[in-house]
Amino acid sequence: MSGSLRNGVIAGALTIALYSIVYLIDKSQVFSLLLYWGTVPVTVFFMYRAAVYEVGYAAGSLYWRELIRAPFGVFVVSGLMFWIFYYLLFTFDSEMAALSMARQLEALDVMQEYSGGQLTEAQIVEARREIESSGGKFSLTNLAFSFAKGILGGFLIALIIAFATRGRSDGANQLGRSDA
Repeated sequence: MSGSLRNGVIAGALTIALYSIVYLIDKSQVFSLLLYWGTVPVTVFFMYRAAVYEVGYAAGSLYWRELIRAPFGVFVVSGLMFWIFYYLLFTFDSEMAALSMARQLEALDVMQEYSGGQLTEAQIVEARREIESSGGKFSLTNLAFSFAKGILGGFLIALIIAFATRGRSDGANQLGRSDA
């Protein structure tokens, strides 16, 4: 198993485990932005770990494409695992759609309150109608769109990690080359 795949599976499994624990404690907290952004460091750590392994494994210098491949691969694998888990959560727990819709309506109310009058009444009514008509469901289209939105961010993180690790000659020794 390649370093990218292994690290991606570990990052995805840890993220799913964290979401599962939160789900078992309080389903409504699955939609917490703190939880969502709180899992990002897990993925970033394993992206970094894969990049350091690749740099340490390479005998010579790597091209940018090669430097970006490992951390971006981790992001893609862990992201796919997470979004499939999220889709399955909505598929097998009918309560999730209602909780999602309630959370979206709450967010709309907060956005309206803090917009300072920039949102017109017609925009608010239209947004509320769209939220209510979706019923809070999470479809395969939503899955694909959510994953695609994250790809750009994952690429930028991979680029930053590649830049940070490109000059490391001792990278394999710092995180344990044999287990990367």
